[in-house]
Amino acid sequence: MPFWIVVVLLALVLVGVGLTIFPLWWIVGAVVLVIALFGMGRLGYRH
Repeated sequence: MPFWIVVVLLALVLVGVGLTIFPLWWIVGAVVLVIALFGMGRLGYRH
């Protein structure tokens, strides 16, 4: 399974859990997005 698919799934799960548990879910989403962009850059998925 490609790395970015795993990241997207994790992001969706974290955002869903965040919406249910605490209101600052956008912080979690932002962190996941930064990690995803950093990871894709390292793996050479630059477009």
